[in-house]
Amino acid sequence: MGEVYRADDLRLGQPVALKFLPASLSQDPVRLAQFHNEVRVARQVSHPNVCRVYDIGEITDDGGRSQLFITMELRRW
Repeated sequence: MGEVYRADDLRLGQPVALKFLPASLSQDPVRLAQFHNEVRVARQVSHPNVCRVYDIGEITDDGGRSQLFITMELRRW
């Protein structure tokens, strides 16, 4: 669920995938806690068939709405 974009991570110096999560996720404290737990677990996974998770972040638009995103390994299949 969510939209995925290709981006360049300036700190890592490599292309990454940014997965933006639905805005409703940040409004629900239970779902937000689950999201953070899942990201912590996903960061520990290392397998050739699974994209690595690098980080999470949040951006805020000019209207004050925030959106969460996950920075992941960019895979080309």
